[in-house]
Amino acid sequence: MSASESGIYHPSEEEPKITQCTTNTDKVDAEIKKLKEEKKQILQQLRKADGDAERQAELEKRLAQLDAELQAKDNDTYRKQHATHTTQKAE
Repeated sequence: MSASESGIYHPSEEEPKITQCTTNTDKVDAEIKKLKEEKKQILQQLRKADGDAERQAELEKRLAQLDAELQAKDNDTYRKQHATHTTQKAE
């Protein structure tokens, strides 16, 4: 029976290393929130652009771009891929 099997602590034995991993999606969430706010503003502008066909077409084009960007970014996969990951040794 070895010393480690007997339950006796020996300083020469390696201590288990504990690390703390953190995933932060704040930047991604802020980016998505900004896109949603922009979409909301464009929808309001679109309602006000009644009668101006050229302005409506421009706003609808931008709205379609925003919808596509939100569809690509507003999901868990995008959040995980673009999150900030930090690893710290716990003492």
